[in-house]
Amino acid sequence: MFLPEAELLNIPPYTAVLWRQFVQHPYMMHNLFERGPAGPVFDSDHILNMTGKNSNLREYKVENLEELERVKSDLLNKPILFRVEVENEKNNDYVLVKVRKITSDEFAVLVNPKHPVVQDILARKLTEVAQYIKEDKSFCLKLDFSLPVIDWYHGKVDKRNSGLTTVDGDMNIFVHNCSSPDKCCLNPGYIVCCFPFWLLFGGPCYLIHRKLKCIDETYYFHGIPVVLQTEVIPRVIPWVRVHHPLLRVVAIRNLQEDPVTGAVENTHL
Repeated sequence: MFLPEAELLNIPPYTAVLWRQFVQHPYMMHNLFERGPAGPVFDSDHILNMTGKNSNLREYKVENLEELERVKSDLLNKPILFRVEVENEKNNDYVLVKVRKITSDEFAVLVNPKHPVVQDILARKLTEVAQYIKEDKSFCLKLDFSLPVIDWYHGKVDKRNSGLTTVDGDMNIFVHNCSSPDKCCLNPGYIVCCFPFWLLFGGPCYLIHRKLKCIDETYYFHGIPVVLQTEVIPRVIPWVRVHHPLLRVVAIRNLQEDPVTGAVENTHL
């Protein structure tokens, strides 16, 4: 369902819904999604779906300013849907034993780029990208949306701040005119764990070549609140036109859908 811009401005910058609830009741996500036979359905002209495993969905290659403007229009105006699993691991030390406790949940996370706190950052970073294009420089901008989710979940399940919270699921978007960096060759964790193979297969050469060829920049969204949607409320269908067959009078009915059965009933005429 498409929402007017004024209503999008009222949606929080980050909204989280448990994935299993989102699949059963997708309209919990601000009525932007509907329930279909195979799961949530939505208008791809108004939503950016980043829930798939194909990493190409999260990459935008731009060769000139015109292509950048189209990408900029999408990123600044369309809500972005991610699917992530968040895990918190902490160790509890007792007298005789150490107990490791792992808490995890899977969420649908909606980022609202129309919210000022998100829009200002996106507009500024994409303006910097435009300058790189004007100067004919190779660049790769990585937008990492995961930190607000990590901080929110960590505060939710780890009150003593004694554990480590991580995200399993890609909440990154790349905008570039060359390529996104190879994780195996540039990720410090991979380099440390697989150092001999990194040396053997030319990791240092790739690293030097990448530094000389391309401007790699990463922006981590941070300090942004996340709102958890938990209530299953009836879905309101506000504008349904009913033509009277005899009087030819058009009435506007406010319909509600039962959250369990999906049945629609007329609540007001």
